[in-house]
Amino acid sequence: MREYAGELASFLDDLPTHLSDRTWIRSSGVPRRPPKRVLYWTHHALRSDENPALDVALHVAHHLQLPLLVYQGLSERYRYASDRHHTFILEAARDLQESYAKLGISFAFHLERRGARFPRLAQLALSSAVVVTEDFPLEATQQWTERLVAADSTVVLVDTACVVPTRLVGKAHDRAFTFRDATRELYRSRISQVWPASNISVPRDSQIPFESLQLANLSLAKLVSECEIDHSIGPVPDTRGGFSAGYARWQAFRNEGLRRYTMRRNQIEVDGVSRMSAYLHYGMVSPLRLAREASLDGAKKFLDELLIWRELAYAFCYYRDDLESVHSLPQWANASLTEHAGDHRTVLSLESLARARSGERLWDAAQRSLLKHGELHNNIRMTWGKAILGWSQNHHQALERLIDLNHRYALDGRDPASYGGILWCLGQFDRPFKPEQPVFGMVRGRPIGVHENRVDLNIYETKVDRGIMTPKPRIAMVGAGLGGLMCSRILQDHGLDIQIFEKSGRAGGRASTRVSRDGWQFDHGAQYFAIRDPNLKRYLDSWIFDKHVAEWRSQIVSIDEPCEFKELPQIQRFVGTPMMESLAFHLATDLDIHAKTEVARVVRRESGYQLCTKVGHDLGIFDTVLWNCPPGQTAEQIPTECGWQRRLPQVDMQPCWAVMIALERRWTLPFDAAFVNLGNLSWIARDSSKPARPSRQDTWMLHSTSDWAMENQETPREQVVHNLIAEAERVTGFRMPAQCYAKAHRWLHSRPADSLPESSLWDSANRLGACGDWCGGPRVEGALKSGMALAGRILGTLHENASLAS
Repeated sequence: MREYAGELASFLDDLPTHLSDRTWIRSSGVPRRPPKRVLYWTHHALRSDENPALDVALHVAHHLQLPLLVYQGLSERYRYASDRHHTFILEAARDLQESYAKLGISFAFHLERRGARFPRLAQLALSSAVVVTEDFPLEATQQWTERLVAADSTVVLVDTACVVPTRLVGKAHDRAFTFRDATRELYRSRISQVWPASNISVPRDSQIPFESLQLANLSLAKLVSECEIDHSIGPVPDTRGGFSAGYARWQAFRNEGLRRYTMRRNQIEVDGVSRMSAYLHYGMVSPLRLAREASLDGAKKFLDELLIWRELAYAFCYYRDDLESVHSLPQWANASLTEHAGDHRTVLSLESLARARSGERLWDAAQRSLLKHGELHNNIRMTWGKAILGWSQNHHQALERLIDLNHRYALDGRDPASYGGILWCLGQFDRPFKPEQPVFGMVRGRPIGVHENRVDLNIYETKVDRGIMTPKPRIAMVGAGLGGLMCSRILQDHGLDIQIFEKSGRAGGRASTRVSRDGWQFDHGAQYFAIRDPNLKRYLDSWIFDKHVAEWRSQIVSIDEPCEFKELPQIQRFVGTPMMESLAFHLATDLDIHAKTEVARVVRRESGYQLCTKVGHDLGIFDTVLWNCPPGQTAEQIPTECGWQRRLPQVDMQPCWAVMIALERRWTLPFDAAFVNLGNLSWIARDSSKPARPSRQDTWMLHSTSDWAMENQETPREQVVHNLIAEAERVTGFRMPAQCYAKAHRWLHSRPADSLPESSLWDSANRLGACGDWCGGPRVEGALKSGMALAGRILGTLHENASLAS
């Protein structure tokens, strides 16, 4: 093994200098006997030109007389995985697949998704003599590299991201001028260097142990929909992934914008910057080429940003492992921010910030740029970032939020340059400023108002709020349950217009509340909800902070035999406050909802779909129609050409009788709620035990079993009340006090017996879709996830169609 490692090290040292000074052996593993290939795993150099890692892999494969396989995998498990990031990467993979085919180099691609969750990288590494990959200093690829090391693979790392390799820099610098001084000679000898083309030929790999996904003729939007990722953040239509789009943008900027960069780079209203950061992050374009061509054009200020500030951040991230901790800040900044942690500030929820609801016009416009277009002009990014400190509890939380908002929405998120910009907002790469200011202490401030005074805000807002596609599609949603509200809100946040038609008087569907004329209040539909999905959990935290939701800390038991109460393990259960439908009201804010408007027919016309009421009232023509209704009701309305209509009869929606009771005095049951597993009841709950409910009331909800509801569909409501109260007394053994209010409500479609496996239904050809808790999974969480999934399908299809049109 030692001889093998020494031979490889010697060979790498003898590579041409432009490769050898970028390359190092991370681990000398156990030699594979017999090895089948040299594996180049690519993740942050998604290009085939001027790619140092590819050239090193070609040299190694030629030296070992082995085939070369280039492998790219796309996991569901990286942080902030979303339709936006996935689509951008898939578009690049499609470019790569075509490019490597033309070069005669074997390329395999694996997309982790439903039905295809296999450890392909580990599988390939086990039969590869050497794994060559990019020396990228951040998660998740850094952790996956270490797993290969732990599995005794020989791993060679190559710097593909910087003109001056970070290992030559030698340490993390905390000021730009010290980095500039330390690297001046290194840049001077490299910046104008023409990258030599490799003419090495190696055999193709004929022993790939799985079928590579061929992307050329597949719908990327459909592939993305099959992944367990965040579907609430859509692709960016005017920023396509891949080196073709990246170099086209660069050439356009070089032709028109580079000579004016120094003058226009701080003007956020105009397109004065290159907008290349997303392509640089994934290595879809070569920083070596950009630097060389910018140098030929004499663009000194652009080079200062591309080389000094960007590669300063790369080196900082390379040599520091505490990037998401305030300990990554200078000691003076951390101490000063800690000292001012108790200063008065207005704390906003993360959802308010993410949805651009701060109340500051300039900041909200900047956030909309992130949300809709996946990018922030660098000059406004500084103001945007510093403002978050004043809306957070302290600088610890501010750092968390900066990372979340940037990495989740920005196409260049999760990049060392991103961390550089984020940490600068809190004092890194900067000096102390006096006198100290509230909240900021000695950290440089950047007041929003000062920035706003030097901006034509109307022009900037027009730029930010440009349509993500032209013309805007006309979208209708039939039904305003939680899934429909979530879907509609996501589409509206992305800049689309949507009208919602709800036959009842208010939004919420089964997550609703009944208030009697006497003021008695009952959550007579959904009783509570739990959130396990991490993409919904971030909303939940904000809903709790903003008091739309609270945890219901209750004693809940199961009743399996009469009068026997079995305590259940504690799980987190949540309810809307001060009533269950408060969550729906929150989701419905700012949406265009037509209440008490029942859609009866949807008819295909030449100009789109016409929606009509029962009495023939025309509700308008729409390009896309969506349903958030029970499947039976949906089936009555959908056009015959709908591709998913055959799925609807497969869903059995179960009925339920709900009895609402207000008592004259407290019913002294030794629990707040019970799952009943015998007789005619399924659930008993003291509704008034939920948080923020009126304290004067002792109110109860009884839910029947679906079987009993089916058998008693025509039973008079008074009799239903009598029967279920008697059943509650029988199973608990406690006589109920006199009632001052008792009413029954029949839910014909209370819940699905079994949900469809699809998270939503979408016919991309006809632009018809449906969501609800009968898709993907039941209950409130299932409904919300279904709405997110449907929004993702729509945004993905619009993106794909716009791409085909262009």
